[in-house]
Amino acid sequence: MSSTCRTKLSVNQIITEWHQYADEHSSLDILNNRYRQNSHLILMVLLRTKLTLLLLYVIPWSWCISVLYNTMAAKEM
Repeated sequence: MSSTCRTKLSVNQIITEWHQYADEHSSLDILNNRYRQNSHLILMVLLRTKLTLLLLYVIPWSWCISVLYNTMAAKEM
């Protein structure tokens, strides 16, 4: 029975210390949230940039291929 009391006491002590630690380091949470938001924005910019580069690269090449294909098809007729 005394071991259960010790266990409960140690669990309560751990919880109390955790709350104190969280209170002391709440500014870290704010910084962490800002970092997450900034990294999300950076990721979106990179994805849009890659998409733009892909469109600038793929559309001209697909247009050239279609023009060449149509030219070859017209020559065969």
